[in-house]
Amino acid sequence: FKKVIEDFPLSIFTVFASREMGNISLLNGELESAYGFYNKVINNRLTSESERNIARYKSARILFFQNKFGEANNQLTEIKKDLRDNTANDAIEFSMLLNTALNDSITLAEYAQAELLAEQRKFEEAGNVYKSVASNQQSFLINPFARLKQAEMELALNNYNDAIPLLESIADEKETNIFSDKALFLAGNTY
Repeated sequence: FKKVIEDFPLSIFTVFASREMGNISLLNGELESAYGFYNKVINNRLTSESERNIARYKSARILFFQNKFGEANNQLTEIKKDLRDNTANDAIEFSMLLNTALNDSITLAEYAQAELLAEQRKFEEAGNVYKSVASNQQSFLINPFARLKQAEMELALNNYNDAIPLLESIADEKETNIFSDKALFLAGNTY
């Protein structure tokens, strides 16, 4: 990927190579490097709007991991302008989390830590942090997000017997939990 970026700067494959280098850097916990690669995607004139929005979203996630919540939310604004783009749904959900939980920045920072661990495929560690956030009764705004993510980490670890009760309890909350439909679907999918 580095060779493509260096040797073929005017190729469309430079966009894809930069994106993949960003993904690799993110997996390795090199947030600044990942952010730089995603910005190369955003600023490359050959980048499609869809690819640009994916890079914007990933850049916003990096800002989130660094506890720069306001900057992350600003990055999402451009994505949400085009609701036909698939990334717009993710940006809206992410923005909803940021806007509702911004007043509880300590818990939001803990949640961001779990998100980074999950991004790095450290599912057990991430699950423990999500569980901690979900068990905090003071964090009722972040709680639905954390509980669903905790169940997803159990699924990633193939701990189906632990995931199913979590998913079913979320699904049973129906209108009081915005993820009840998603939890019910994941429970059915797991069965």
